[in-house]
Amino acid sequence: MSTAAPPGWHPDPSDPTALRWWDGTQWTSQTMPSPGYAPPPGPPPVHPQAPPDLSQSYPGGIPSAQVYPARNGAQAHGNFGASSRGNSASLTAIISGAIYVAIALATPLVFFGIVPVLSTVRAFQRREKLAPLAAVVAAIAVGTSIYFLTHRH
Repeated sequence: MSTAAPPGWHPDPSDPTALRWWDGTQWTSQTMPSPGYAPPPGPPPVHPQAPPDLSQSYPGGIPSAQVYPARNGAQAHGNFGASSRGNSASLTAIISGAIYVAIALATPLVFFGIVPVLSTVRAFQRREKLAPLAAVVAAIAVGTSIYFLTHRH
């Protein structure tokens, strides 16, 4: 009399979470999840969602305005908007330097040019393309300030 188990689904000896088919003489490669198995309690696994593949939606290329919207709710304004974001410290130095020179020429008030100088330093730290122009404007603003401070009576 044989004591072997009859053919059928039995608990898998190598995996307690699965059932394996016993053909009456040996274990087969067929398995299935055990219906009564519950995973041990713990936090649920985290599966980050992959970003959508937009290349199929735009065969000619992905429009950058839709994939990379303007930061901080700002609207894109053509090429000037894009270049001004990369040169903000330079533009601050240029504009404030021009204002300082205009005030010095038009009124007896003289500002020493701290804002253009500090903005120029920041522009060079950021490696902005307009930093050399900002340095020239800051130098003119400081030079104008020194000239009018020493020559006005």
